[in-house]
Amino acid sequence: MDMVRRELVQNPDVNNAVLFEKAQQIDPAAMNGVDRRQFNARYPLQVKRREMAPRPKKPGAAKPRRRARLPDGAAAVAAGSPLSVFRTMARDGVRDVLLRFAQDMANAETRGDLVNVVASTDQYVDQILALGFSE
Repeated sequence: MDMVRRELVQNPDVNNAVLFEKAQQIDPAAMNGVDRRQFNARYPLQVKRREMAPRPKKPGAAKPRRRARLPDGAAAVAAGSPLSVFRTMARDGVRDVLLRFAQDMANAETRGDLVNVVASTDQYVDQILALGFSE
């Protein structure tokens, strides 16, 4: 491992075959039955992952966006706003329709009943849209 580390520091573009030959000369017993792919996974790859300098990030890489912070008291106003009340009501309505759908699925006793519930999916969608999402 030390030899591989030294070689990679001196020449980061050194060929894996060269490193493998040097490792066989240093310790033939340790390299007995190891092919080049196994050697690369065990030694050079580990050194490159742990000890070589990290790659610079690509320019223009997207950074995770942060949520805008509301000024003091703005969150309380936003929570009581008509839009917030509508969202809560709409969420509760959608939840009720979906729970009714799940209950109907659970109550289906035969395959035919189950097929009928699935076939009536449009009715559940219409109920959700009737909650005010159509405008």
